[in-house]
Amino acid sequence: MVYECSRDNLEDLTFRQVIRTPEGFGYMWECPVLFKLDQQVFLLCCPQGVAQDGYKYENVYQNGVFRLTPDADGSWQAADFQELDHGFDFYAP
Repeated sequence: MVYECSRDNLEDLTFRQVIRTPEGFGYMWECPVLFKLDQQVFLLCCPQGVAQDGYKYENVYQNGVFRLTPDADGSWQAADFQELDHGFDFYAP
């Protein structure tokens, strides 16, 4: 879920929209940052609880980026997660 707050009052959160994946992807996405690049929206985050798949998701703390596409209901679909680093010393980009 995406929330928004003013810089003056960080306790005043307002719900904005939901971000979903087609299938479950961990239990929590830490340190999220939304950004736009060439008219495409991305979510940079650190998903927790992703099962290892060969060399993918081998670390305790993952970090990477999702490409987001809008849904008709105003939510976002997150797809094509790409890890930024396979080492263990890079977290919370």
